[in-house]
Amino acid sequence: HTHSHDHHHHHSKDGVDTIKSLIVGTIQGLAGSAALVILAMTTVNNTFQGLLFILIFGAGTIVAMFLYTYMVSYSINLSNTNNLQLKLNILVGVLSTTFGTYYLISL
Repeated sequence: HTHSHDHHHHHSKDGVDTIKSLIVGTIQGLAGSAALVILAMTTVNNTFQGLLFILIFGAGTIVAMFLYTYMVSYSINLSNTNNLQLKLNILVGVLSTTFGTYYLISL
């Protein structure tokens, strides 16, 4: 589309990407926590306790994930050199692959 003024700009799809990320994260979070929630539901006495547990568990998970993500991103931002960021990326990749392989073998 066109505008009457002379500066150039582009339209971002950040809103769409954010919504997609939120939906995917919510589905993965529900899938990952479902077994724990079901197990905990066997110990509650009524519906109110069950809903309260799910609410507190969900809020705690959100806060924990936020803090973890913040700490990781903050530490990466502290390393202003590309060399250190590259080393961190390699280290995290190797550790993740090693853990995933170990976990797969132990199944």
